[in-house]
Amino acid sequence: MKQLICIIIIILCLTGCGYGNLDYIKDRADERWSSMGFEIVGYDGFQWGMGLGTYGGARVWYVLKKSPDNGVLYSGYLSRWGEEIHMYNLRALDALNPH
Repeated sequence: MKQLICIIIIILCLTGCGYGNLDYIKDRADERWSSMGFEIVGYDGFQWGMGLGTYGGARVWYVLKKSPDNGVLYSGYLSRWGEEIHMYNLRALDALNPH
């Protein structure tokens, strides 16, 4: 069992599990969300992610609203893939009872 745990830790370390690209994404988040028709309402933290260099790394979560505002709040995260920043897991937070 100890060997399995050691192997898992080594794999995680070699794949760059961590908060890489966190600052890169945060610096570009306003522009990226805006290009997809959203406005940032709040920062919802980040998750460690796997990846090497410019691929993967942190998942940076935001609370968003559409632009123009449709009364619904959304949650989603950005992650880096090469020189691109991709949106993932976009979901409505209050679609049945908008603010």
